Amino acid sequence: MAVAPKIPTALLDRARGWIVWTGILIAGIIVVGRLLPGAFDALAPRLDFRGSTFGNPVDAVGFLAVCVPAALAGPARATWRTVLVFAVLGTGFAVAEERSAYLLPVVALAATAWFVRPDRKRFGLAAGSIIVVVAVWALLPTSAIQGATSERYTAVGQFQTLEGERQRLAVYGANLRAVGERPLLGWGPANAWTGFLSSGTPQQIEQAGRDWADAHNLLLEFAVISGAIGLAAFGWLALRVAPRALRPPPARRWLAAGAVTLTVYAFVEPLAVVLTPLLFLLAGAAGGGRSVEPAPRPERPVGQGHVARAGAVVALAAVTSGAAVNLTASALEQWGHTHYAADWSLRAATRVAPWRITASEALALSLAIDGRAWDEHAADEARDVVLGVVSDHPANPSVRLLAADVELLLRNFPGTQAWIHQQLEVFPSDTVRVPDEEPGTTL
Repeated sequence: MAVAPKIPTALLDRARGWIVWTGILIAGIIVVGRLLPGAFDALAPRLDFRGSTFGNPVDAVGFLAVCVPAALAGPARATWRTVLVFAVLGTGFAVAEERSAYLLPVVALAATAWFVRPDRKRFGLAAGSIIVVVAVWALLPTSAIQGATSERYTAVGQFQTLEGERQRLAVYGANLRAVGERPLLGWGPANAWTGFLSSGTPQQIEQAGRDWADAHNLLLEFAVISGAIGLAAFGWLALRVAPRALRPPPARRWLAAGAVTLTVYAFVEPLAVVLTPLLFLLAGAAGGGRSVEPAPRPERPVGQGHVARAGAVVALAAVTSGAAVNLTASALEQWGHTHYAADWSLRAATRVAPWRITASEALALSLAIDGRAWDEHAADEARDVVLGVVSDHPANPSVRLLAADVELLLRNFPGTQAWIHQQLEVFPSDTVRVPDEEPGTTL
């Protein structure tokens, strides 16, 4: 946030173009992933590209919404180019078939009209292109879409029910109870799901479903994971940034429009590793670009600048190293998922990044399947893996159910029941139930 206002306007203008082209590419991947589900199997088997490279379609839709002010803030282009760009973006919105895909374009267009104030004809072409494409897709018969189910979430279907709103109200209520239980420091980073399941009433969990690992509201998420202290720090930052971001210089108005769009997104959708930092970047950059007489710089002791630079280098190296470790573990885990007899890869992933529960989960289930075929060594290792995961992550709502699945695969039904009993002792409001009869190979 301290660096963003100092980014040169010329560089931001180039970044605006990059954002638009990236959005076009993302929209294209969404369309291909939706209409041709196996198109990317040669590159990344078993991955769903309906959310493009974001994974979650909602996150992809949020990025496409930022592209709207970015595209309209550029120099005037030929009519066909405007229509083409926004038809592609509109196709991405339509094919995503998420409720936000119909709400965020409206927010983005309104913010663009307020801040950017583009030419009326160009604005009308952009809005019209999005509306037409979304309408055509919504009216397209299901039989014309490969792999589509009868319950398509088109614009018509999305707003015929208030179930989504009821679920969110239940999630908000459960998370407010979580804040009340740990008001000062919160539940800790990445523990919103724990707070939700630990604090929600049985009725709230039943209404919302047990898998809401995020509060779907930026302020509420901060309150749950970091308490009053974290919320106060965030409030101080917002008060410092918002007044300048909402009064941007002309060349940076598209940044303010994008920040407002992502703010609306952040209050109704989950935190995203790409969009949440992008929100702060856009807001900070929108408040820069003003000509201010620099204050005289105080003299610093000799060597202080070198210490600061060294600290920055160390911090950058630490972040880069952490990213490299996660990338390596992710690649090893993906190899284990997609290749036969590749438990070695999953073991390596757990050693490289022991905090990644997904790798341990895949390894435990793979070993349990071998154990079900009377491989006693694999069965023992599977149990060791889940015991280690439960020990390392006792507050995670999924690890005991993983242990229950492993015992079920190993034909130990009483062990399955015991693990689910433990789950309900830790999370009494959880919706899982202890089965009376062995259901088969999975829960």
